[in-house]
Amino acid sequence: MIEENWDNSELQMDAIDQICHKNPFIMYYACSDGFELILQELLNHHEAKQLFENRELDEKATLLHAAVQSKKENILKLVLCDHQFGDCTYHGASNNKMETYEFEVDINTPDSRGALPIHYAVSDGNTDFVKMIAEHGAIKCINAQDRHGNTPLHYAAKNGDVEMMKQLIYIYLADQQIANEDGHTLIHLAATRGIVEVEQMLEDGYAADVNTQDNDGNTPLLLAAKNREWEMVKKLIDKDSKYSADYKIANEDGQTLIHLAAEAGNMEMVQILIDDYAADVNAQDNDGNTPLLLAAFNREWEMVKMMIDKDYKYSADFKIANEDGQTLIHFAAKGGNMELVQMLMDDYAADVNAQDNDGNTPLHFAASEGHYEMVKMLIADHRANFYTANIYGQTPAHVAAMDYHWDVVKMLLVDFSLDVNNPDENGQTLLHLAAELNYLETVKMLVNDYSADINYLDNRGRTPSEVAASCGNIEVVDELTKGKV
Repeated sequence: MIEENWDNSELQMDAIDQICHKNPFIMYYACSDGFELILQELLNHHEAKQLFENRELDEKATLLHAAVQSKKENILKLVLCDHQFGDCTYHGASNNKMETYEFEVDINTPDSRGALPIHYAVSDGNTDFVKMIAEHGAIKCINAQDRHGNTPLHYAAKNGDVEMMKQLIYIYLADQQIANEDGHTLIHLAATRGIVEVEQMLEDGYAADVNTQDNDGNTPLLLAAKNREWEMVKKLIDKDSKYSADYKIANEDGQTLIHLAAEAGNMEMVQILIDDYAADVNAQDNDGNTPLLLAAFNREWEMVKMMIDKDYKYSADFKIANEDGQTLIHFAAKGGNMELVQMLMDDYAADVNAQDNDGNTPLHFAASEGHYEMVKMLIADHRANFYTANIYGQTPAHVAAMDYHWDVVKMLLVDFSLDVNNPDENGQTLLHLAAELNYLETVKMLVNDYSADINYLDNRGRTPSEVAASCGNIEVVDELTKGKV
C-alpha cells in the first residue's frame, strides 16, 4: 500500500529522508519489508554498507541481512550488486568487484547474533539466494559459525533440509565435522532428526565417526533414541553395516541405549538389544537407575511387566535400588499401578515396608500422591505399616496431609483407627498441619469427629491455634479457641 502511493515526489522524499536521518534503521525496514522503490531512493542519499542498529531490540545487522529477509530477488540484487556488497566478477560486472577491508561492512559481516546473510538464506531454505550469495563471495565463509557455533550447514540440518545440506556439502564443500557449542556435528543433527539419507551419505562418502560424542556424551545413536527416531536407531546398530554404532557407549548421565529405549517404552528395541546384542538389562546409570526403574518412573507399565517376566531369559532384577534407595515397588506405588504392586507382592514377595534413603515406604509414596485405593490395598491386603515414619518423623498420614490429600487421612482414621494425635518429628499432629494449611473444614472434622487434642504442644511449645495464628489463619484460630475465656 505504501509503494502503490509512492510517486518519488520531493515532499515524499524529504519526509522519508528526515525520518531516515533520525532513525537509520528505517532503511533496514524498507529493505526487509521489500519496499524496492523507497529503498532505491534512500540508497541514493544514504550509505548502504553500514551496520544498522536497533537499540530497542539490541540488534545489529547489515542491509544484506535485510535483503535476504525480504525474500525478493530484485531487492537482493540491488543490495548485493548495485551497492557492492558482493564480488560480481563471476557474471562479468568487473567494475563492481568487492574490495574488502577489515573495518568495512561486506557480504560476510555478521549480525548481533554472529550470523551471516548466508546463514539466514540457508535457514529459509532459499537455494537460489544461497547460490547467489555464495557466488558473490560468501563461499569464503561457508563454515562461519554464529555465536552458538552453528554454521550454515547446522542451520540446514536443524531444519531437516536434505537438499540444502547436499548443496552445501557437494557444491560449496562445507565442513561436516565442525561442532557447535553443544558439540553437535552434522551427523549428530541428522541422527536427531532421523534423516537416514544424510546419515548414510556421511558414513559412506565422508567416513563420519558414528560414535563421536557431544558435550553431554551423547553419540548420534543416543540422540536418535532420545528423539524417538527408532528407524535411525535400528540403522545405526545394524550389525551388517561397516560403521555399526556402539550401543554400549554411555552419556554423561551414565545412560546407554537400553536405558533410553526402556525409558521411552520401546519394547521392540529393548527385546532386540537383549536378544541380539546381550545388552545388560540391569545396567545402572549415574543415579543408580536401571532400565527397569526408568521405565517405571515414566509409567511404561507394559515395558515393566515384560522386563520382570520370570519366563524371560534376561529377566530384570526388581530388587535393585537406585541411589535414593528406591526399588520397583516404590515407583509402582507412586505411579498408582495397583496391578503391578499386587504382582510384586504375590509373585515376587516384594517387601511392602521397604524404606528408601529418606525412610519412605511404598505407602508413603501412595499417600503422598493421593492414591486412595492403593493406600487401602497396601494396608488391608498386604499389612503395610501406616505408623512407619520417614527420617523426618512423618508417617503416611502426615505426608498425605502435607500434600492436601485429606480423603486419604480420613480413610486412615475411619478404616484403620489411626491415632489422630500421632506427631511427626517436629511434634506436630494432623491438627497442627491442618491449622497451618488453613483447612478450616478439616480442622472441624479432626476436632469434632476424631477428638483431636487442641492443646497438644509441638516441639516449639505451640498449640494448633498458635500455629494457625502465626500463619494469619484467623478463622481457624477462632474455631480452635471458641468457648475459651
